[in-house]
Amino acid sequence: MLSAMVAPTHGRSTRLTGKTAEQAEDAPRALTATFFCVMQQIKQAAVRSAAEFEVSVAHVRALYALQEPLPMRDLAERLALDPSNITALVDRLEGLGLVERRADSEDRRVKRVVVTPQGVRHREKIVQAVFAKSPVFDVLDEGEQEQLLILLRKLADEPEDRE
Repeated sequence: MLSAMVAPTHGRSTRLTGKTAEQAEDAPRALTATFFCVMQQIKQAAVRSAAEFEVSVAHVRALYALQEPLPMRDLAERLALDPSNITALVDRLEGLGLVERRADSEDRRVKRVVVTPQGVRHREKIVQAVFAKSPVFDVLDEGEQEQLLILLRKLADEPEDRE
Protein backbone atom coordinates (compact mmCIF):
# COMPACT_ATOMS: atom_id res chain seq x y z
CA MET A 1 0.00 0.00 0.00
CA LEU A 2 2.74 2.48 0.90
CA SER A 3 4.75 1.64 -2.21
CA ALA A 4 1.93 3.01 -4.35
CA MET A 5 2.39 6.38 -2.67
CA VAL A 6 6.16 6.60 -3.23
CA ALA A 7 7.65 8.32 -6.26
CA PRO A 8 8.62 6.07 -9.19
CA THR A 9 12.29 5.09 -9.47
CA HIS A 10 12.75 4.98 -13.25
CA GLY A 11 15.34 7.15 -14.98
CA ARG A 12 19.09 7.65 -14.69
CA SER A 13 20.72 8.51 -11.39
CA THR A 14 23.03 11.45 -10.76
CA ARG A 15 26.62 10.77 -9.77
CA LEU A 16 26.50 12.65 -6.47
CA THR A 17 23.25 11.45 -4.95
CA GLY A 18 22.51 8.22 -6.80
CA LYS A 19 19.00 9.60 -7.41
CA THR A 20 17.38 10.57 -10.66
CA ALA A 21 16.44 14.20 -11.18
CA GLU A 22 12.79 13.08 -11.05
CA GLN A 23 13.33 11.39 -7.69
CA ALA A 24 15.08 14.45 -6.24
CA GLU A 25 12.21 16.70 -7.34
CA ASP A 26 9.54 14.26 -6.15
CA ALA A 27 11.11 13.50 -2.74
CA PRO A 28 9.20 16.18 -0.78
CA ARG A 29 5.92 15.16 -2.40
CA ALA A 30 6.64 11.45 -1.83
CA LEU A 31 7.62 12.12 1.80
CA THR A 32 4.39 13.99 2.46
CA ALA A 33 2.18 11.44 0.72
CA THR A 34 3.90 8.52 2.43
CA PHE A 35 3.80 10.25 5.82
CA PHE A 36 0.05 10.84 5.47
CA CYS A 37 -0.45 7.18 4.56
CA VAL A 38 1.53 5.99 7.61
CA MET A 39 -0.32 8.44 9.88
CA GLN A 40 -3.66 7.17 8.60
CA GLN A 41 -2.66 3.60 9.44
CA ILE A 42 -1.52 4.66 12.93
CA LYS A 43 -4.71 6.65 13.47
CA GLN A 44 -6.95 3.75 12.43
CA ALA A 45 -5.21 1.36 14.82
CA ALA A 46 -5.35 3.94 17.65
CA VAL A 47 -9.05 4.64 17.07
CA ARG A 48 -9.86 0.93 17.30
CA SER A 49 -7.85 0.55 20.52
CA ALA A 50 -9.32 3.68 22.13
CA ALA A 51 -12.87 2.55 21.28
CA GLU A 52 -12.35 -0.51 23.47
CA PHE A 53 -12.21 1.91 26.43
CA GLU A 54 -15.12 4.01 25.11
CA VAL A 55 -12.91 7.05 24.53
CA SER A 56 -11.41 8.80 21.52
CA VAL A 57 -7.75 9.16 20.65
CA ALA A 58 -8.00 12.81 21.77
CA HIS A 59 -9.11 11.62 25.23
CA VAL A 60 -6.13 9.27 25.41
CA ARG A 61 -3.78 12.04 24.31
CA ALA A 62 -5.20 14.23 27.09
CA LEU A 63 -4.66 11.52 29.71
CA TYR A 64 -1.11 11.07 28.45
CA ALA A 65 -0.47 14.83 28.63
CA LEU A 66 -1.83 15.10 32.17
CA GLN A 67 1.28 13.93 34.01
CA GLU A 68 0.69 16.97 36.22
CA PRO A 69 -2.35 19.18 36.77
CA LEU A 70 -2.72 21.61 33.88
CA PRO A 71 -4.87 24.67 33.25
CA MET A 72 -7.41 23.86 30.56
CA ARG A 73 -5.80 26.38 28.19
CA ASP A 74 -2.39 24.71 28.60
CA LEU A 75 -3.91 21.29 27.98
CA ALA A 76 -5.49 22.60 24.78
CA GLU A 77 -2.12 23.97 23.70
CA ARG A 78 -0.31 20.68 24.39
CA LEU A 79 -2.92 18.81 22.37
CA ALA A 80 -2.88 21.42 19.59
CA LEU A 81 -6.62 21.93 20.06
CA ASP A 82 -8.61 25.12 20.09
CA PRO A 83 -9.40 26.05 23.72
CA SER A 84 -13.10 26.07 22.85
CA ASN A 85 -12.91 22.32 22.07
CA ILE A 86 -11.19 21.30 25.29
CA THR A 87 -14.33 21.73 27.41
CA ALA A 88 -16.21 18.87 25.75
CA LEU A 89 -13.11 16.66 25.88
CA VAL A 90 -12.64 17.28 29.62
CA ASP A 91 -16.39 16.88 30.20
CA ARG A 92 -16.22 13.34 28.79
CA LEU A 93 -13.14 12.38 30.85
CA GLU A 94 -14.78 13.89 33.93
CA GLY A 95 -17.98 11.94 33.23
CA LEU A 96 -15.91 8.75 33.17
CA GLY A 97 -14.38 9.68 36.53
CA LEU A 98 -10.88 9.90 35.05
CA VAL A 99 -10.24 13.62 35.65
CA GLU A 100 -11.70 16.52 37.58
CA ARG A 101 -11.49 20.28 37.38
CA ARG A 102 -10.06 22.15 40.32
CA ALA A 103 -9.74 25.86 40.90
CA ASP A 104 -6.15 27.09 40.68
CA SER A 105 -4.78 28.00 44.11
CA GLU A 106 -3.36 31.31 42.83
CA ASP A 107 -6.15 32.33 40.44
CA ARG A 108 -9.57 30.86 41.14
CA ARG A 109 -10.75 31.86 37.64
CA VAL A 110 -8.36 29.27 36.20
CA LYS A 111 -9.47 25.65 36.22
CA ARG A 112 -6.81 22.96 36.36
CA VAL A 113 -7.48 19.49 35.02
CA VAL A 114 -6.30 16.83 37.46
CA VAL A 115 -6.26 13.07 36.97
CA THR A 116 -8.37 11.39 39.67
CA PRO A 117 -7.17 8.34 41.63
CA GLN A 118 -9.41 6.24 39.35
CA GLY A 119 -7.85 7.97 36.34
CA VAL A 120 -4.35 7.19 37.61
CA ARG A 121 -5.30 3.51 37.97
CA HIS A 122 -6.67 3.34 34.40
CA ARG A 123 -4.44 5.83 32.56
CA GLU A 124 -1.45 3.56 32.02
CA LYS A 125 -3.62 0.68 30.80
CA ILE A 126 -5.45 2.94 28.33
CA VAL A 127 -2.34 4.77 27.10
CA GLN A 128 -0.46 1.48 26.79
CA ALA A 129 -3.23 -0.11 24.74
CA VAL A 130 -3.52 2.83 22.35
CA PHE A 131 0.04 4.15 22.01
CA ALA A 132 2.50 1.50 23.18
CA LYS A 133 2.77 -0.61 20.06
CA SER A 134 1.44 0.29 16.67
CA PRO A 135 1.47 -2.56 14.15
CA VAL A 136 2.69 -0.03 11.57
CA PHE A 137 6.17 -0.16 13.10
CA ASP A 138 6.44 -3.95 13.13
CA VAL A 139 8.34 -3.88 9.82
CA LEU A 140 11.18 -1.92 11.48
CA ASP A 141 13.77 -3.47 13.74
CA GLU A 142 14.60 -1.80 17.06
CA GLY A 143 17.47 0.25 15.63
CA GLU A 144 15.33 1.50 12.75
CA GLN A 145 12.56 2.46 15.20
CA GLU A 146 15.07 4.46 17.26
CA GLN A 147 16.36 6.22 14.12
CA LEU A 148 12.82 7.04 13.04
CA LEU A 149 12.03 8.41 16.49
CA ILE A 150 15.05 10.73 16.33
CA LEU A 151 13.97 12.02 12.92
CA LEU A 152 10.33 12.47 13.96
CA ARG A 153 11.35 14.36 17.10
CA LYS A 154 13.47 16.62 14.91
CA LEU A 155 10.42 17.29 12.74
CA ALA A 156 8.13 17.82 15.74
CA ASP A 157 10.37 20.26 17.60
CA GLU A 158 9.18 23.86 17.36
CA PRO A 159 7.24 23.67 14.08
CA GLU A 160 6.05 27.26 14.52
CA ASP A 161 9.65 28.44 14.06
CA ARG A 162 9.77 27.13 10.50
CA GLU A 163 8.93 29.26 7.52
